[in-house]
Amino acid sequence: MSFATKKLGNTGEQWAAHYLTTKGYEIIDCQVHSRFGEIDLIVRDGDMTVFVEVKTRSNRNFGSPEEALTTWKQYKLIHAAEDYLSRTDNYRGDWRVDLVVIDVEKGALKRIDHYENVLW
Repeated sequence: MSFATKKLGNTGEQWAAHYLTTKGYEIIDCQVHSRFGEIDLIVRDGDMTVFVEVKTRSNRNFGSPEEALTTWKQYKLIHAAEDYLSRTDNYRGDWRVDLVVIDVEKGALKRIDHYENVLW
């Protein structure tokens, strides 16, 4: 992953955290690593623990940000979430996985959408 790609991803995660906060979510943690991969954001929606995958794109060369949530990525997210829950005291209530997609144009936020409970 190039420096520019990593920087874009980090910026997208910051925008997503701010966006979710304005919607009333409480940020618990970010960039949580496990042997199954990284969880971009962990937030609370009331008693619901929410694991948030953030996909940021500055062009469509590799498809839309929504298309990046592949079956394999979902598998990794489920296992990363279960790993997190097994080793933390922050868990209470139910949990789900959400997706925040961000389109950037010339370094500026063009679109941000939030999809709840995206596992299928």
